[in-house]
Amino acid sequence: MSEYGEPRFEVSFSPTKELILEMQRAFLFSWRNVCYLALGLFALYEAGKHWYDVIQWNQGGFAEYAAQMIHWAIYWTALLLLDVAIWYFMPALYARRYMNQVREMYGGLNEVAIVYHFYEDRIRTEGTTGAKMEVEYGQIIQVKETEHLILLKRKKNLVHMLEKDKFTRGDLPGLHAFLLEKIPDGKFNWR
Repeated sequence: MSEYGEPRFEVSFSPTKELILEMQRAFLFSWRNVCYLALGLFALYEAGKHWYDVIQWNQGGFAEYAAQMIHWAIYWTALLLLDVAIWYFMPALYARRYMNQVREMYGGLNEVAIVYHFYEDRIRTEGTTGAKMEVEYGQIIQVKETEHLILLKRKKNLVHMLEKDKFTRGDLPGLHAFLLEKIPDGKFNWR
């Protein structure tokens, strides 16, 4: 028993590249929508600017109409490439950096295991080497559930990851209710 009493829940996490990619894709979805919105607004602006020439293409001649169509083809190709970069390549680039940060913070081991202890007033993490961190529930702004993870997002985009099938004390439905009680102003995305 620790100085905080008995934890209500205990969950472990062993970071892997696949789990980190899952976490990053869960939060990238909102950025993807922002990019689509910005590009869509730009498309509406461009269409409004040239609507008369597109509808009445005989005024500007076929060459101007063809140039506009090439412009739109380049635009949509750029949109597709941006989507590929955001959805597939960026998470892989950040996953390696995140793994290195976790290893550095929790002891520099190749295989890191982090155990999250949920007490009444805080969450305490312990790494395999004895490294510890404490988080108060008021610091958590968003809780998101993915296929394999529970993600606790703090301010400044710091994220704690819990594996849903690694409970050593308590269970997932109990943790849902507990977090809803402890983080009344948080944003929740349960599956």
